[in-house]
Amino acid sequence: MSMPLHVAMAQEDGASAPEAEEQPARSQLEEMTVTASRNEESVKEVPISVTTVPQQQIEALSSDGSDIRNLSGSTPSLVVESSNGRSLPRFYIRGFGNTDFSTFASQPVGLVYDDIQLSNPALKSFPAFDLASIEVLRGPQGSLFGRNTPAGVVKLESAKPVLGTQEGYFSMSTGTYNSNNYEMVYNAPIGNDMAVRFSAISQNRDDWVDDTFKDVKDEYGGYADRAFRTQLLYDPADSGFRALLNVHGRDLDGTARLFRAFTVLPGSNDLAPGFDIEKVAMDARNEQALKSLGANARMSWDFDNVTLYSITGYEGINHYFSRGDIDGGFSNGEEGATAFPVETSGQVDDLRQITQELRLASNDGGFLDWQAGIYYFDESVTGTGRTYGSPSGPVSNFTRNTQETQSLAGFAAVDIALTERLKTKLGARYTWNDKSFQVDETFNTDFVGPRSDSDDSSKLSWDASLSYALTPQVTTYGRIATGFRAQSYAAPDQNLPITIAEPEEMISYEAGFKSELLDNRLRLNASAYYYEVDGQQLTAAGTEDNILRLLNADTTIGQGLELDLWAHVTEQLLVTFGASYNDTELDDPDLAVNGCGSAGCTNLDPETDDGLFLIDGNPLPRAAKYIANTTARYDIPMGDGDGFYIFGDLSYTGEYNYGLTESIELKSNPLLLAGLRVAYTWDYGKYEVAGFCRNCTDEVEALGAVAINNMAALVNEPRIIGANFKMQF
Repeated sequence: MSMPLHVAMAQEDGASAPEAEEQPARSQLEEMTVTASRNEESVKEVPISVTTVPQQQIEALSSDGSDIRNLSGSTPSLVVESSNGRSLPRFYIRGFGNTDFSTFASQPVGLVYDDIQLSNPALKSFPAFDLASIEVLRGPQGSLFGRNTPAGVVKLESAKPVLGTQEGYFSMSTGTYNSNNYEMVYNAPIGNDMAVRFSAISQNRDDWVDDTFKDVKDEYGGYADRAFRTQLLYDPADSGFRALLNVHGRDLDGTARLFRAFTVLPGSNDLAPGFDIEKVAMDARNEQALKSLGANARMSWDFDNVTLYSITGYEGINHYFSRGDIDGGFSNGEEGATAFPVETSGQVDDLRQITQELRLASNDGGFLDWQAGIYYFDESVTGTGRTYGSPSGPVSNFTRNTQETQSLAGFAAVDIALTERLKTKLGARYTWNDKSFQVDETFNTDFVGPRSDSDDSSKLSWDASLSYALTPQVTTYGRIATGFRAQSYAAPDQNLPITIAEPEEMISYEAGFKSELLDNRLRLNASAYYYEVDGQQLTAAGTEDNILRLLNADTTIGQGLELDLWAHVTEQLLVTFGASYNDTELDDPDLAVNGCGSAGCTNLDPETDDGLFLIDGNPLPRAAKYIANTTARYDIPMGDGDGFYIFGDLSYTGEYNYGLTESIELKSNPLLLAGLRVAYTWDYGKYEVAGFCRNCTDEVEALGAVAINNMAALVNEPRIIGANFKMQF
């Protein structure tokens, strides 16, 4: 809820709104709890580098209708990007991620939404709305969170139904390019033991990018993205049983990501002179649609000293299709600018994911807490990749493939209070994984090798941490953790067989401190880490086409520092600051990949006799060395439950390589994004009207590029200026 800060603080003490206005303003920070250990704990007590995104920042980031990519740079060490627009996002934590853009991609960062790990990249794009919290857990989380999480976890938790209360809110925003964002939430009791919460969001933007090649105004850039969530809570008093049922769905229709030809200036990584974000010249189609439906059931039973948890989830994609002109078409219709048809589409014909977790946890609150359980994962994905022989022409070739994965794991964790100040946490998970890949159907496609492959793998992952309370306000900790990601497959293409990346293993060392200082007006957390990845899975993209090839590196090394700060500078001013330094390096003297081909870019890596380029010593793709963000909220109370507030945020993401090679052109420039929200609230926060801007300074930078002969690039979102109205009831 958005309300004057002094009113919100007073209401936490149980005062009614009018009484709260009589209370003196306080300047202490609210207690911050996280679920990094699958239990609610104070962030100071959890020996993991973790950041929560403030609720006010969540509202600001989503005010323009942007998707989950808006989390990029909002916390230390986190980058989120996509070459597929509002679908198939890719997450990187501490520089560790995967640039694979296919429908079969495996990622080392787990996305957990309402206790369900969403594996496929298309599922990870589900809109973030009506949330209770966002947590970013850095480093391996292999013992307690599903599978394939050696880099970390982004954890989203929806606001749950509330018993005995009828409440909700309606919010609407409109801005530049007719960017509209509508959100509605309604919570209603059903008797004394049940409650239902319905949440819905509708985001849309008009087309705003002109196609100068076709001479059509406002041809691209629009979307309509709608999602809903219905939750039913059953929590009878004194029964020891609790059930939360969740059904959710999404319908997206709009423009795929726009690749823009001749965007990068040769010999530099700057945008070419005269670049206009509102113009593009394309000789092909651009479209995207996604429909998904899912459900989950979270139940718990309290027994003597233990609680049994059951988490059952189903996620499905009914339809996903994305078609775009990856060569970017012609350069704004310039005479003499030539292009060639590299128009492709990706499609999910069918996707289903079924998960089941059973977990038993102690609840007696003694010096020893424990939990143990089993986790089952079953996924089947059928996808089709197509290329088109001429602009907007018929299909020239396609391949339809199916990937099936089954995984079973047993896990256990224990927390032991060795002394009043010294505590240890130990966790382990044994995972068995079986994955198969097969070619179902092809058209006009020649490739070598078998039409199918399968393999199974198993691994024990573990973590151990020790924390010591120097004082009641300062805790230090150390953690060692391992991570594991099972084998991955890439679909075959013209003259290219199925490629396989063998399983990767990771070990991470981390030390830090967490503190609440100055009478709880200042929260300061910091960590240092070092990790090694054995056999890291990497994705090498083709140069003259859209082909992916998977490979393994001998060793990858990462090291860095992270800092989080929250401070009440005055009674009305709350400031947050986060920063990270991430240094990654590939250590494999013999690993070589394709360079820029005929793209005209400047390769900086050593070249082999067969025309490949050695990437030993290069940083990981998208591994921004420096990330920083800050927010500030200043409240101006006016009496009688009215007030103003100003909220601003800045995020800085340093330069990074787009791919595995070093090239002058295929490297981002630093990106500094600013947001601002000025709001007036009345009736003790019940109503709010605000003006806002996102990307206020109208920064435009390339965020990615395709190494083909016209340097087609992707750029960041445009500036959006708008207004918002919110009503709570």
